[in-house]
Amino acid sequence: MKKRKMMALLTAAAVMCSLAVPALADEAEGDLIPITFCGTADPLVEANVFANMEGATYEKNIWTDLIAEKLGYEVSYLWVASSSEIATQKFNAAVASGTIPDVVCVNKQDLKQLVDGDLVVDMAPYFEEYASDYLKSLIEAAGEACINACTYNGVQYGIPYVDCDLRRKIHRLNFWKDMRFFWKKAF
Repeated sequence: MKKRKMMALLTAAAVMCSLAVPALADEAEGDLIPITFCGTADPLVEANVFANMEGATYEKNIWTDLIAEKLGYEVSYLWVASSSEIATQKFNAAVASGTIPDVVCVNKQDLKQLVDGDLVVDMAPYFEEYASDYLKSLIEAAGEACINACTYNGVQYGIPYVDCDLRRKIHRLNFWKDMRFFWKKAF
């Protein structure tokens, strides 16, 4: 179980941190390494993306093909829940049984549950070795609280999600467009 957790978290770091790790592409030549995810069905993705790609599913699409080709991982899902409530139930059952996906996005409470269940390992050494410089700079710019959000008893058990401030930039852009409109009307 420890070996599986270690491989799962190492894989998560590799997938989430950078598609630009050249060494991983060389290793992808042999057998694919299985990696599991979980998710909640997204009607917009299903209607607007998968519907326009013949035969596309969550497990077989252009992104999973790219992950297989460039990183050497075979993506599968332990579940794709039909709602967030069902996803929460499935996640809690997976934690209780110790059969969590290899890669999972969690909130602070879920991470604490995983830590308490001894289902995760220290991610800091993998983050240091495998995260891209860009990801490291984003997390550094977000401040110490970013890493602290996924740290318990001095151990970093996750890779924090960093909002790249895109919404704020869009808001500023709209603000300046509105100001330009106001300026033209006023003068």
